[in-house]
Amino acid sequence: VQTYASEFVDRVFTERPNAEMGIVDFADDIRSFPLSKDRNALKSYIRGLQKGKFTTLYESVDRGIDMLFQSRAQSRVLIIFTDGADNNSGPTFT
Repeated sequence: VQTYASEFVDRVFTERPNAEMGIVDFADDIRSFPLSKDRNALKSYIRGLQKGKFTTLYESVDRGIDMLFQSRAQSRVLIIFTDGADNNSGPTFT
């Protein structure tokens, strides 16, 4: 998935050089990389991702939606890579 995600970053910035992209990664914990135009920094962040024991999907989607609302871009997209069903979000996110 990391290889595909890095290729996706390259494709987006090749087709839309002024794009902004952020990352919300989730496993046992939720972390994020803020909206950025720095292709190399995004790819470096992706390379450092570690898988965990759990999948905190719903809470991370909520954080991703918040990130999109902070953007002033004309088009906003949320893409999710997951290996399974949520088994770690709090009960308010189900």
